[in-house]
Amino acid sequence: MFMPIIKKISVFIPFLITGLIIYLLFSNFDIGQTVRIIQTGSKFFLFLSIFFIFLTTLVLALRWKIMLGLCGHKDSYNNILKKYLASVPFSKTTPSNSGDFIRAVYTKNKIGLTKGSGIVFMENLLDIYVLTFFALFGSLIKGMLGIFLIIFFIVVLSFFLLFILNKINLSKLRLNNKFKQKIQSFFSIFREFKKNSISFFLKILILTSSAWILVIGSFVCLFIAFGIDVPFFEVVFLQPIIIFLGLLPITVSGVGIRESAIIFFYAGYGSAASLMAVGLSYSCFSAIILPLLYLPFSYQIIKKKLFYARK
Repeated sequence: MFMPIIKKISVFIPFLITGLIIYLLFSNFDIGQTVRIIQTGSKFFLFLSIFFIFLTTLVLALRWKIMLGLCGHKDSYNNILKKYLASVPFSKTTPSNSGDFIRAVYTKNKIGLTKGSGIVFMENLLDIYVLTFFALFGSLIKGMLGIFLIIFFIVVLSFFLLFILNKINLSKLRLNNKFKQKIQSFFSIFREFKKNSISFFLKILILTSSAWILVIGSFVCLFIAFGIDVPFFEVVFLQPIIIFLGLLPITVSGVGIRESAIIFFYAGYGSAASLMAVGLSYSCFSAIILPLLYLPFSYQIIKKKLFYARK
């Protein structure tokens, strides 16, 4: 009786936490000052920042196209890009971008829902590992031993869990055959990935790394836009740690966590108001403006799905 109610309430928890964190941040300094900083920021570098975020979606759509090819799903980049853009509004309004799994729905008629989910899971895993490498390197260079050990522990634990999952013999488990097939289908992408050449792995690695470098570049532009003098390599070392923290499933699209981390890690380079301007601008670009621009793609996909469902 209470489970449906609890599920409905749990949907709003990340939004409530996001609002609470933003409220606590704004209560500590003048919000008007932050607004003025954003208004007087360099329009060129603000545009460049949002352009870098847009380029990230193009790169990740290309990676998705290549990953889908592992399962035999061949389609034009234009069609794949439309489906990827259609997923962004759902992805950016959920903790840890979990709404990204809606992409599996878009391709379920071609490769099945579980296999499509496996691809999205694999991509998210690649994102986390690449970002983790950047964060480990940055924390080591900056002498942040505590953060280094926490991230290193998470990496080791995830590798251990994947190793255990890979060794499990599903045929010996007392599970429903249909459920076993779904699990095998979900993890089939890992087997297909391992079968490919080093050049294929490098191609995916380069695309994944490029996407995150573009995100870091977007933050560099925001620092410049608001006149915050942060050495380039300082951003390269620190920002992956902040992005990694923003991926934790606590708030919507990392909003609030990201701003808090930026104020903490860059405290010596600018005022809290100017650093808040950086975090809020990025959140606004990535979680509001671009997803709103991509909504027509979502509408077209949903409209098409409903049309075929009626038939």
